[in-house]
Amino acid sequence: MNNRGLYSFLLVIGYSVLLLAMLSARENSIASFREAKNSLLEAEIINLHRTIVEENIDRVIRERLAEQLTKTSDAGIVKSQINNTLLLLLKEIEKNHAEQPMIRFYSASGKAIDKNFLEKISKVLVIDTRENKTEGEYYIIRVFGGGETLLGKISGKNFEGEFKLPEGYSVKAVVAR
Repeated sequence: MNNRGLYSFLLVIGYSVLLLAMLSARENSIASFREAKNSLLEAEIINLHRTIVEENIDRVIRERLAEQLTKTSDAGIVKSQINNTLLLLLKEIEKNHAEQPMIRFYSASGKAIDKNFLEKISKVLVIDTRENKTEGEYYIIRVFGGGETLLGKISGKNFEGEFKLPEGYSVKAVVAR
């Protein structure tokens, strides 16, 4: 009877150890799942911020193109005004995203973004499509190029995303005047 008691005791201990191992594995898998879920959510949030930045830059450039062309058809003045507005927007985005997710803009060579940099990489072309030069439409194109590009880094706790304004990126606007 002693052997049966010993075997029963060892069997209960064995089942208890097995049960504890299974519970521990379950907790580890739940923790891993939560960690993966949080990483995916952070990646989606960073992707959302990248999309918002892209849309805001597009919108500001497009609106400023149309606004400036109603005032002047001088491509240099239009370019300068757009660059001023774009620089203010980039600085505001950086200021509003000083904490996670943190957003920083820079050039491909690592230089800070300033008005000279934007002037160097951007071009504005104004095409006067008016037939009699008194009324009609202007067609304007804003192109980024010049060998460098505008980059941005969006950093979260465990994930980083990148914003890139590619060389050859353009915004077009048609303005009736």
